[in-house]
Amino acid sequence: MSTDTTRMIVDLLDPELYKSNPHDTWAWMRANEPVYRDEKNGLWGITRHADVMDVERRSSVFSSNGEYRAVVSPGESNMIAQDDPRHRQQRMLVQPQLTHAGVARRAAEVEALVAELVAEVVAQGEFEVIDMIAGQLPARLTSRLLGFPEEMWPELKSWSERLMRTDMRDRDEQVMAEFIDANREFLGAMMPILGEVTASPRDDFMSIWAHAEIDGQKLPPEAIFHEVGLFIAGGAETTRTAISHGLRAFCDNPDQWEAMAADPSLVTGAVEEVLRWVTPLNNFFRTALSDD
Repeated sequence: MSTDTTRMIVDLLDPELYKSNPHDTWAWMRANEPVYRDEKNGLWGITRHADVMDVERRSSVFSSNGEYRAVVSPGESNMIAQDDPRHRQQRMLVQPQLTHAGVARRAAEVEALVAELVAEVVAQGEFEVIDMIAGQLPARLTSRLLGFPEEMWPELKSWSERLMRTDMRDRDEQVMAEFIDANREFLGAMMPILGEVTASPRDDFMSIWAHAEIDGQKLPPEAIFHEVGLFIAGGAETTRTAISHGLRAFCDNPDQWEAMAADPSLVTGAVEEVLRWVTPLNNFFRTALSDD
């Protein structure tokens, strides 16, 4: 990011922008160019809340279909790479598992895992939060949810880290190589499990996808591969980021931690505020289909 005498020049795909504190940049864009043209990358950056929500709601103009990333992946068919009605059809296959009722059904399971991890770190007295809690908790839960053996969580964590760097793969050959390796590895792990749950379904997402139909057609393995990849990246990496950066925010603002400890009713609001403040996904992309 740089400035000239008239305007701020922003590379919206520059990792350094996000590693530093981008809030001053966002504030300038909102105040001066809420629809900002990033000439280097051929992108428009939308920063005002009302405008972002308008883009989100008008899929007839702003499409997710196959191009929801900065680096386009032709043929990608997971649910967030689709517009309605296909998006809704794919989402509804697993949505019952992610409603309040679906989450409540797993509450005891999640609480037991959190208690286990916290007990381990309390016994140590000092620990590395990414390795022992922030990385491990979502990777283990995502493994269970998808249908991978839970002991594979370190592999799933590694896959998520490499998959989430996808938008840098055209800038860094090593990122591209690691992205390809991650896809190859989780496909190799997925296919035997997919065969098992096709023959004998279990309580996991791969079982749902293996037996699902949309418009009278079974989902092909390629479509299931794309959905599994979405949940590996979105389930494991983003939650890790929210936990770790949320804890950092409380370390920087200990009065807020003490307030929450004194009044547990604040926890629900604190979770929402952590997600807003951390923003594990810094940007999302749409393709404009018209100049409307």
